[in-house]
Amino acid sequence: MARGDQVAKARRKKPSPVNRVYNVDHRAWRLLKAKHKHYSKVHNAPCWLHEYGLCLYHGAPIDYAGPPQAPMSYECDHRKPRSTHPHLMMVWANCAASHSRCNRARQSKPVGVEQVPGLWIKPSF
Repeated sequence: MARGDQVAKARRKKPSPVNRVYNVDHRAWRLLKAKHKHYSKVHNAPCWLHEYGLCLYHGAPIDYAGPPQAPMSYECDHRKPRSTHPHLMMVWANCAASHSRCNRARQSKPVGVEQVPGLWIKPSF
């Protein structure tokens, strides 16, 4: 193969500093997640989506010793999604304990009063 016949390798772009801040695969996020898991395990926190009727296991306890990404194991969920609230990604109050399957089913949909089935608030007029 001659030198001119070689295929040029595509250069990989470095992530910009702004995008790197909102990435969840960095040391600070892993540390926050580990602390939150320990806190939730000590207090035996239930799946936070059960309050809104969105828990797929109807409030069954979370398996804190389970392997990662198993359906009933613990996963740190953002109450307000990262896609719409990236500035709250590293805030403790925005983290909540959930089943891994419940968190992945919810994806980045916001959860609030307007999504609770059968709940209607009478207007004041």
